[in-house]
Amino acid sequence: WQLIMAVFRYYGMSMTISIPEQNAGLNELYKNINMQVLDCISKGTVPYVQEKPLPQDMNVVNGRHFGDINKISLELKASQIGAKSLKWIYKADADCIGLELKDGIDSSPLVVYANVNRNGDGRTESQEIYLLDQFTEESVRNILELTRTDGASKKEIQRRAVAQNMIRNIAEYDSGAGEKPLRESKRRNISFNLKNTETLKKVSSAYSNAAEYYDESQKLIFGILSGYYIKQETGLSLQKPLSEEQSASFIDALRANAGVDSPRLARTLAESFLYSERLTHYEFTPERIYTQDDLNKSLAVFAPSASCFEPKNVLSLEKDKEIERIRERGHEIKPHRINRQRGL
Repeated sequence: WQLIMAVFRYYGMSMTISIPEQNAGLNELYKNINMQVLDCISKGTVPYVQEKPLPQDMNVVNGRHFGDINKISLELKASQIGAKSLKWIYKADADCIGLELKDGIDSSPLVVYANVNRNGDGRTESQEIYLLDQFTEESVRNILELTRTDGASKKEIQRRAVAQNMIRNIAEYDSGAGEKPLRESKRRNISFNLKNTETLKKVSSAYSNAAEYYDESQKLIFGILSGYYIKQETGLSLQKPLSEEQSASFIDALRANAGVDSPRLARTLAESFLYSERLTHYEFTPERIYTQDDLNKSLAVFAPSASCFEPKNVLSLEKDKEIERIRERGHEIKPHRINRQRGL
């Protein structure tokens, strides 16, 4: 992390819910994140000061990860309830296979948002998800029985398919085998991005644009979280563990920003994640390009526009469209596909 900062100095730099008014859902999003942060602070469970981050999130049915503001809210939810992993499932899928919620734990779902290009209106739509840790261990184990059924009805076939996908994805997630090649590519990319002169200019410019209108508390949050997310995605530690004094200053910065009725904290959290994620991309591309071969692939989902880290307009910083910019742009809306019957 010291190397990164030196570079900066050197270069100078359920059911689907349709929301008619786009800003209605986005307003709730940043307000909820502010409340989640304050709740984690009061419980002493802020995830970002933990020495060992939880592995990145995964939808247990389709194996995909969040790549936007929903990831921030999900991890905060996990910290609020003391979840041991970031494995999650759409409420519609959980209902389909009969998962049962635990007693004595927060059983409320988390609302996540997708940018659905329907009739060109760009409306925000949302869907409910649960962390797998919110369900009883017995009901999770029972999904194995669903894979052994031989019913031929549409519902039985659907339930069997969901259960089979869950077992496969959970096994791959817990073993880490499925993510190993990708993690190695990310590590190589970080090494290249921090050594190649031309790429370093892009890295520096992106940071300068991201932090241009940050105050000192936001810069502190951005710096610490960028290192946190890199460690979460790759296992690499680019900064030393926080001292007690640094942790206290960081918590104070989170508290101060969460106490303001503004999307500034949600934006800072999301931008630090998008920035650290972009550092793992081949030649620091905004899109999810991890090898040279990936350059020729057709991407199903585009990165949030905020991943480009273009110069900001100070007049728009506190407006809801800044939250809109940190959500993924669906070309085929695969990671957050919205279906009125199921979450696939």
